[in-house]
Amino acid sequence: MSGMNELEAYESRIREVAPEIQIENMSLNREGLMNDIVIVNGEIVFRFPKHEYSFKHLDREAKLLRLLRNYISLEIPLPLYESVDVLAYRLIPGETLRRDVLMRLPEAEQSRTYKALC
Repeated sequence: MSGMNELEAYESRIREVAPEIQIENMSLNREGLMNDIVIVNGEIVFRFPKHEYSFKHLDREAKLLRLLRNYISLEIPLPLYESVDVLAYRLIPGETLRRDVLMRLPEAEQSRTYKALC
């Protein structure tokens, strides 16, 4: 499937799940191992599983996000829309906490970040 046809298919599904959203712009990120990401209006993240085995992780992730909000002081996304094939939440501004980003931090910051996540 080409990127444009794929984006059109995702847009169609987003309109079904969240018809009240006025879509002004969208961007597609296919870099994830388990999900394709569509960011709508620079504000809402929609995650679409790439593989059959990824579908079960979407439900687990939504439950985990809700649980983590009670225990972690970092801002955690709150699911806005959930379905078997999509999970959406508001975009949290900032940089993605990737391993390479974490490893560039001073050791004390790495330790503090690890403690905040555990």
